[in-house]
Formats: sequence, C-alpha cells, structure tokens
Amino acid sequence: MILLKGFFRKKRTKNTIMIISIILTILILINSFKNYSSNLYNEIQLNSQSFIVFSNKDYNNVINSSKLVKSSYRALTFNPGKDNEIIKTSTNDDYILTWNNLLIHDIILAYSSSYCDNSIPDDEMILGLDEEYYNKEELINKEINFKYNDKNLTLKIKDLNQIKGHNYICISDNLYDQLIKEEKNYIYTIEPYNYTDIDRLPSLFSDLNKDNFYGILNIERPMNEENINAIEYLQNIIGVFNVINIIFLIVSFIILIFVIKDFLLGENKEIVLLKQVGFNRFQNITNLFIKVIFLDIAVLIMTLILIFFILFLLHFIIKIPFNIINIKGFILILLLIIIVELISCILNFSKKNIK
Repeated sequence: MILLKGFFRKKRTKNTIMIISIILTILILINSFKNYSSNLYNEIQLNSQSFIVFSNKDYNNVINSSKLVKSSYRALTFNPGKDNEIIKTSTNDDYILTWNNLLIHDIILAYSSSYCDNSIPDDEMILGLDEEYYNKEELINKEINFKYNDKNLTLKIKDLNQIKGHNYICISDNLYDQLIKEEKNYIYTIEPYNYTDIDRLPSLFSDLNKDNFYGILNIERPMNEENINAIEYLQNIIGVFNVINIIFLIVSFIILIFVIKDFLLGENKEIVLLKQVGFNRFQNITNLFIKVIFLDIAVLIMTLILIFFILFLLHFIIKIPFNIINIKGFILILLLIIIVELISCILNFSKKNIK
C-alpha cells in the first residue's frame, strides 16, 4: 500500500495515466463516431428495403438460427374483396386506393400487430403505404373488405404506417393467431442486422422450390432527395473516419511503446533499490504487475471521465446521443493497450539486469 501511494504521487505516473487516457479516449471516440455513422447509414438503407421469402416450406428454424437475421415476420395471404368508396379495381382518383396498391405477388400480405409495433382491435387494421401519395384523413375509419380462404373479412382502417419496401396490412394478434392456423403458404419478411447482409440472405434458402409464386423478392422503395444526400454524406464520413482511425492507430501504437518504455525505465530504477533492501525477483515482478493493474484502473476511470465530459458537450452543441459509444470497440482497444503493457513487462523482466 505504501509503495502504491508513492507510485501515484510520482509525476511520471500521472503523465503516463494522462497520455494513455487521452490516446484511449480519442481512439474510442473515433471508433464510436464511425460506428454511429455506419449505423445511421445501415438504418436508412434498411428502411427503404424489404426482403420477402415466398415458400411452401416452413423455414422458421433456419431463419431463427441465422446470425444474419435480426427479426422475421410470417405473413398471411389476403386477397382483394369488394370495391367500395375508398378502394377500387381501377380509378383515376389520386385519393382512392386500388387493389394493385396493396398487391405483392398478386396477394395482400397481412402481419400481426407486432410488425406495425402497435396495438390493434380485432375489427381494425393498419395500412402500410407510402404516406406521401395518400391522404391519411380520407382513409382513417373507412372499411375495406378482404377475402381469406374464400371467407369475407371486413376491417376498419385505424392508421397508416410509412412503408419500408412493400405495402402491407397489420391486423390484431388475436385475429392473426386464428387465421395463421389456416395459412397454407410460408411467407416471411426478414430484416437483417446489416444492409450488406441482404446479399447473403438468399443462401439461407438455397433449396427453395422457385416458380411463378415461390421465390425471393427484394423490394427497394425509391429514396427521397433528403435520404440520398444523407447516404452520400455518411459514405464520405465513414471513409474519413476509416482513414483517421488507421493513421491514429499507428501513431498511438508508437506513442504507447515510448510511454510504456519510459514508465518501465523508471520502475527499473526502483526495482534496483528494492533489491538492495531485500526484495526478491518474484516480489519485484508481483509489485510491478500490481502497479500496472492499478495504473490501468486509473486510466479506465480517467478515460470514462473524459469521454462523458466530451459527449456531454457534444450532446448540447450538436445533439449527439449519449449512447454513441461503441462498447465492443472500447473493450478491444482497452485489451490492445493491456496486451502491449503485458508484452512490455515480460520483455522488461527478461533482461539480464532485472534478474
């Protein structure tokens, strides 16, 4: 304990903690901002796409066991019913729906309320449409008649949802659970964790019997100008962060080697003094590793303080969220520094003058 108190009073120790903390903070923030930009890019891309599998085989186990899949929803197959004042087989009125507006592969896909992230009564539904092209007030509380396995089903429009890639309807969980028992097809809408994984999803269904109905459909909704600009901006930002990250990693590694080398040179002088008062090799090794452990704890605390202080300022200046920190990146960078320290300590004690 006395040795530790003296250790933390040294200017060299304080400088080492500060330098490593600053390096760690910058590395974590660079990786976190890059990760945050990648997540925004991924979210915009996924919000304009739908990946749908049409099958006569149950793929539930395959989908649930895949590391590519974030979520999946099985759809019911509704068919057009009778025309009325808000939906017709064909129309020139922009405010009136046509059945073609809802059809995907000549059917209407109906999901449980969880797909729309909303609670829905048994006699109501939510329409998934591109809200830009429809007058919401003209559709709310109006009824639409569907057919399901030759049964008529009339549902009132509760609300409209902005679509991702395809049009759909959502019904109550209770009604969905009743009807799914009669569903003959296995139609899944799948959301991957990453936009780039969409190209890998078809490999999960390599044995799918493909014909005019059964197959894979990837529907992409055209982006508006705002999203197109955001995509281009984020692509540039991610590229810049990648370059900065590589450069700073190299610079940080070089600085770390010199800082740790200077730290160990100072400790070696103390080891020589401790040997003179009776400390053996094992005690010196133990003493050094204890100091390194407490040094890392101090670095971690200082880094967290610096990160949250910077995020606090950025949150109020440019509304950066507090949960931006990439935890995996944080742990990997911290482990990298600890590994560099351990290797340096081992090499240090392998020198003849330390024996």
